[in-house]
Amino acid sequence: MSRLHKMSIQGIRSFGNRDQDTQVITFFSPLTVIVGPNGSGKTTIIECLKYMATGIMPPGAKTGGAFVHDPKVAHDTEVRGQIRLLFQDVTGHNVQVQRTLVATQKKTNISLRTLEGIIIREGINGEPIQITSKCIELDKEMVTAFGVSTAILENVIFCHQEESNWPLSEGKQLKTKFDDIFAATKYMKALELIRKIRTEKLQTVKISRAEIGHLKTYRDMLVQKKRQYAEIDERLQTSKVNVESIQLKLEPIDSRLEFIAKESSKMVDFQRRMDRLTNECEALKKKIREFNTIIDEPFQGSEDELKLLISNFQRDQDKKKRELQDLEAKKLTTERQIKKLLDKRTSDTTRLGGYEFEEKTI
Repeated sequence: MSRLHKMSIQGIRSFGNRDQDTQVITFFSPLTVIVGPNGSGKTTIIECLKYMATGIMPPGAKTGGAFVHDPKVAHDTEVRGQIRLLFQDVTGHNVQVQRTLVATQKKTNISLRTLEGIIIREGINGEPIQITSKCIELDKEMVTAFGVSTAILENVIFCHQEESNWPLSEGKQLKTKFDDIFAATKYMKALELIRKIRTEKLQTVKISRAEIGHLKTYRDMLVQKKRQYAEIDERLQTSKVNVESIQLKLEPIDSRLEFIAKESSKMVDFQRRMDRLTNECEALKKKIREFNTIIDEPFQGSEDELKLLISNFQRDQDKKKRELQDLEAKKLTTERQIKKLLDKRTSDTTRLGGYEFEEKTI
């Protein structure tokens, strides 16, 4: 439950705009009685409470700046009106609110403007958290803090004396007031929303029932598939057992086949080797026959004597090759000397011809 604690007023209506003119009103529980002569500011207190709670000014206050202290009375061109309210919100936490108005004296009228409002709440650890009206909607925040609708604050709790006869107004206006107070419009909208949601939910239920029928069919199919899967799985397990049994029987056969394959591979290698040796033997026999056709007188000695003879022949052949190389070198040297002699003879012949020609000319 929300509860008022204190409110300070400065520069509003008959309350002066100087600091020493600030008035602080303390509200008591469960009842606070405000008593005073006419013009002392009783209605102003209610107007300030209404303005702080709803942001609504008294009738006629927006035009001419009648809500703020008159600049002419204050002998100033601009007067600042400020209201501060300390109260307990519906959650039991203290809340401070400040609203400021400025009235400026023009040539022909008074202009009124609203400055930035401030609300201070208690944080989780009790520290103050300050928020300005630039960040939040102060009027909605106040309605939420009081836990009472704007219509009740305006027309019941803080109703202005000039508007207190609204229960005697015309039927349409009266109905509008009661609808606002009892939130009948919201109630009708809520009913309409409930009907709409009910229609949507019924349609959803209808669709869900159709889906349930399909899901039942799918469920039956699933049960049948599971049964078939179980049968197939059983046959599969049986087949696995049979396969394992056959594999156990095949293990000796596989070992025997592996042994046969190895022996077969050895036989193939032996056959290839035998074919290769046979071919080599045939080639050697062919060479022997060719040598027999070439050799007129076969060597009658032993193999060692043949090897010695071949070695001596090779050594003699190497000696002959060296002698041949020496003769070729001597031949080359002799040819070079002959070439030099021929070149000298040609030169001498040329010189001789030159001398003979000179002798003839002389």
